Order: sequence, then C-alpha cells, then structure tokens
Amino acid sequence: MQMRLLWAAAVLLGAAALSLCVYHFASAKVEVLNHSDVAVEELVLVLPSSRVSIGPVEPAASSRVYFSAQEASGEARYRLVLGDGVELVGGFDYAVEEQWFRTIRFTVESGGVVHVSVSG
Repeated sequence: MQMRLLWAAAVLLGAAALSLCVYHFASAKVEVLNHSDVAVEELVLVLPSSRVSIGPVEPAASSRVYFSAQEASGEARYRLVLGDGVELVGGFDYAVEEQWFRTIRFTVESGGVVHVSVSG
C-alpha cells in the first residue's frame, strides 16, 4: 500500500513538472539579441495589458523574459537605451490571437540599428 502511494505521488509530481515545462516553453517571450559593440542598458516594452523590462544585455549576449498572455489587442511601444546614450523608440501592433509560442525579438546591430520581429 505504501509503495502504491509513493508511486502515485511520483506520477502526480512528474505530471505537474511536465505541465509546468510545457507551459513555460509555450508562453510568449521577449528576446534581446545584442550584436553591437555596446551594452543594451534597458529595454522597456509596454504591451496592451502589461510591461516588460530587460537589461542590461552585454555586447555579443542575449536575454529572454517570458510574459503572460495579453488580455487585449493594441499598440505595443518600446524604448531601448544603449550604453553609449543612444535611445531608440518605436512601436508595433500587438494582436491577442495565437499568443502561444510567440516571440518578440529585438536584434541590436552596430550603429544603433534595431530590428524588431514578432513570430509565432
């Protein structure tokens, strides 16, 4: 009887851990890929129903932050501050449909050039 309880507890714990991993993998995320020669001091991304902040991200490094599903579609605005004082601002439309596996990627190149892509 005790062995059955231990086995059942192990199965439940394993299922919970697997569910958490799948949820984490499927959650929307923001990535900063720094291909420049200066640090990204901070990225602030204001989504329709939340705010995400990342930084600092050193040259030739990357960082990732997961965020919860948004409750409404709307405009997403960002402010990216580089270590040399350059500040880049912009925005894009954010839709709530198909948020699972979504990646918002900010790729920072030399010369203060930033590419923003949304996939998933």
